[in-house]
Amino acid sequence: MANTVWGKVYYKDTYAGRLQEEPGGRVVFTYDLAYVQEKQPAIAHTLPLSTQPYISESGLHPFFDNLVAEGWFRNAQAKALGIDTKNRYFAVFYPVCWSGTPISRAKSAI
Repeated sequence: MANTVWGKVYYKDTYAGRLQEEPGGRVVFTYDLAYVQEKQPAIAHTLPLSTQPYISESGLHPFFDNLVAEGWFRNAQAKALGIDTKNRYFAVFYPVCWSGTPISRAKSAI
């Protein structure tokens, strides 16, 4: 049986919500209720604050997909972490640079 894979999404240092990949490839992003109630900024214009989940039936939502490394850097990340390069979901949750230290960015997923 396949497992659901999930991770926490942060905007700057504030927990914003949860991103999960379900068996079959469906991906769901849900804002944390406290984040929405505090009227924190949306993590993207295409993902406005909402208590309703954002569901993508065919892989990552474009916002998250654009965070994925490409080319040689993606291959280097996958090799270092022992992860299949065909799975674009992995790169959102492993934002490591070549030295192995986390990449600093306004939005992160761990």
